[in-house]
This record gives sequence, C-alpha cells and structure tokens, in this order.
Amino acid sequence: MKKLKILVVDDMPEVYQRIENSLNKVCKLGYANTLEGGLDEIRQNSYDGVITDFDLNGFDSIEIIKSSKDKGLPVIVMSKENVKEKVMKEGADKFIFKKDLFKELETCELNFFKSYNER
Repeated sequence: MKKLKILVVDDMPEVYQRIENSLNKVCKLGYANTLEGGLDEIRQNSYDGVITDFDLNGFDSIEIIKSSKDKGLPVIVMSKENVKEKVMKEGADKFIFKKDLFKELETCELNFFKSYNER
C-alpha cells in the first residue's frame, strides 16, 4: 500500500515533531512553519492532504485552505480556538481542537485521508 504524503503546516516545530512521531510509520510528511512556506509547498509538491494550524504567526490559514482545495486536497485545520464554523465555511474538510489532535491522528485522520483519496 502506498504511503500517504501529508503536508503539515504549523509554526510550532514541537507540534510537527509530535505529528511526525505519530504518523511517520504510515505517512510521508512534508513540513512548513509559515503561511508562505505552506503555500509554496502546496504549489511545488504533490500531497495527498494537508493538516494546518489555523493561527500561523499571526496570520490565519484561510489561504492554505483555499490553495489546497484548488488542488483537490483534503484539509484538516487544527486550533486551540473554536474556529470550526469559519474554517468549514472557507472549505476545510475537518476541524480538530489541538488538544484532541494526537488521540485522533492515527485512527480517524488517516482513514479520512485514505477515503478522500480513493474517490
């Protein structure tokens, strides 16, 4: 089975490190720590999905969501704040509170990306 390639966009390297530790056996991960870096990764590389923090050094991730959707990629947005309504309206496929991210990562999120990419 092909490993999914997921882009993680978060301005906190320790969050990426925890995601990598959780998913590195089943996914190939790309990483960007800024809004612009995330947009560049989406434009220049091929991914199966995106996990992004909502707040990226004072910028919201709406452009990440839009750019991902333009390429047909599923997007999961994570945040400490409840921005679910806003990100879903902008096209995100799923919202997760950061505090819940790690317990959900290995199970439902991988299944989410797999089912999205099997369409």
